[in-house]
Amino acid sequence: MKTLIMILILVFLNELSADNDRSNELQLGFYLGAAISPAVKDAHGDHINFSGEYEDTEIGDININQNTVSGINARYYFSDYLGVVVDVMFATAKFPEQEVSLLGFEITQPKSDLEYNLLSLGPIGRYKGEGIWQNLNPYTSFEVSILNGTASDVNMYPDYGEGGSSSIDGTGFSFSIGSQYNLDIFVISVEYRCEYLDLEIDHFRSFEEGIRLTKYGSYICLIGSIRF
Repeated sequence: MKTLIMILILVFLNELSADNDRSNELQLGFYLGAAISPAVKDAHGDHINFSGEYEDTEIGDININQNTVSGINARYYFSDYLGVVVDVMFATAKFPEQEVSLLGFEITQPKSDLEYNLLSLGPIGRYKGEGIWQNLNPYTSFEVSILNGTASDVNMYPDYGEGGSSSIDGTGFSFSIGSQYNLDIFVISVEYRCEYLDLEIDHFRSFEEGIRLTKYGSYICLIGSIRF
């Protein structure tokens, strides 16, 4: 995943150094988004079993809550149709206090707050034509992502699930489809984004080496940009 990101960066820099006869355009923007149906699957980690040994154990029925996100992005179009997008999302999510399944038992897990930043990079394509399509430009993009953040309330002792923090790291990808409208130097965009992230929480309560999980979901984003 990181190798692919480096390749995309090199392609981006190569295009910047090419001749300027093409219709180059830079857009710098800020956005707000509403989360839609965030979910977790394949949550698991090394947990002590009935024999007193640690084994890879699944956490069943785990839920995650998320409402809004914000972020900044830059889109650089090498032509009227193709370019690259760099996006940084600032987000929070929560494991609420909930009943989860562990080793065949239903146990109460205290809440944990997740705060993270998500760096995404990938190609973007748009349609630009005559008439209404000169200013109204549908687009789509595919981005690879790197996540970094923290999880709260991960202590095992002295009080289970109270206090302490742990790092969150992960990689994944997102797919976006939307449309932008150009108002002179200002650009308004509405975007639907899907994401799929593999995460690891370094330390998490009674799990010996933290937990691993997959987070997925989607967002509706409103983006305001300035173009150059």
